[in-house]
Amino acid sequence: MPVSINTHGSLGVGVHTHIVPPPVSGFENLKSIDLDGVNMYVNCGALNSILLIDKWSASAWVNRDSGTGKMNVMCIAEPASYHGHDWQVFHQESTTRLDVNVNANNAFRNSSVSLNDDQWYHIIIVCDKTESPNTNKCKVWLDGVQLANTGGTNMQQIADINGDFTIGVQIKGTNPSSPVYDAPWNGLIDEVALWDRALTPTEAVAVYNGGTPGDLSTISNLTNWWRMGDVNGASGTNIPDQGSEGANGTLINAPTYSSDVPT
Repeated sequence: MPVSINTHGSLGVGVHTHIVPPPVSGFENLKSIDLDGVNMYVNCGALNSILLIDKWSASAWVNRDSGTGKMNVMCIAEPASYHGHDWQVFHQESTTRLDVNVNANNAFRNSSVSLNDDQWYHIIIVCDKTESPNTNKCKVWLDGVQLANTGGTNMQQIADINGDFTIGVQIKGTNPSSPVYDAPWNGLIDEVALWDRALTPTEAVAVYNGGTPGDLSTISNLTNWWRMGDVNGASGTNIPDQGSEGANGTLINAPTYSSDVPT
């Protein structure tokens, strides 16, 4: 049985419980979450896994519904600043930009990424602060193809300011009881994962797996893995974390489960 190991406050959503997750068995990917582009998101609380380290990786499957504005895939908030964020990954169709920001710096930018509506895409980010030049510090693959980093200027560690990790929105504001929802994702998100090391290029392509999500528990240093309905029977608001940190997510403002998944 899972064992509770930690609890902590969360930005505007109460208390999260960190548990040691059960092992993954009989892998299937049958569910994703559907976000409305207004105020729906997943709040995973304050993480420890990728803070204050030089190397980390992040992966997500995304599917836009409609709209051309900025849409946030994942973000770590900075509660002390209204506009602040310690880390965010976003896409903006109107400018065809895919950005990774770390501590207010552009770690990665490519301005030639156009995503079709109602189509699944896989994004994986591999960061290594020790590499040079700056454009080599943050690498991004889209559907198994590495993108050029044409606008990355600097790469820092993600600072430890205890901000919540959110999927599908950036939370602005300094008052937890009155959050401001910025760049909410309109569409589907699935299989979000973090590692506390830089994956190799071979591993990054393997996570894409030819367009079909696979069992990530075989890739070492998997700290977080939110499966978006496949572990909890697509029931309730709790999204179990199948990584080593066990930072369960909570569905906020009633996202729904969908049977539309990457295949």
